[in-house]
Amino acid sequence: MSIFSWKISDDELKTQVEQYDKLKITESYRGIAALLILGSMVLTVILAKLGVVDYEAVYGSIIYVPLAFFVWKGHRWALIAMMILWTIEKGYQLVESGGTSPIVPIIWWAIFMGYFVNAFKVEIARRKVITIN
Repeated sequence: MSIFSWKISDDELKTQVEQYDKLKITESYRGIAALLILGSMVLTVILAKLGVVDYEAVYGSIIYVPLAFFVWKGHRWALIAMMILWTIEKGYQLVESGGTSPIVPIIWWAIFMGYFVNAFKVEIARRKVITIN
């Protein structure tokens, strides 16, 4: 998967849907998305402890813990919420940086969004299979 191309092949989508409950957390898009959310929180806490970011960032990211759980459980609303919140957060970081370092938030946004979007595609395809059966 390319950083700015969030396409998922038909074979990969089929595997993700058919092996939905058998894939390891590191093999499924929903699992990787959940791990990225939690990893982002851990990194935020570490950066706050080091004084690189304000502790307000830690408090603001508390909402991500339940969202990570619901993303892992495959809730489409949680994926949509994460895509919206992640976009707002990275947009805020762009504004706060004053344009001095715009590439870093854009790269983080693109990496995470790729997994969020593909996890969402898997959930949509999975719902279609469940509805048909």
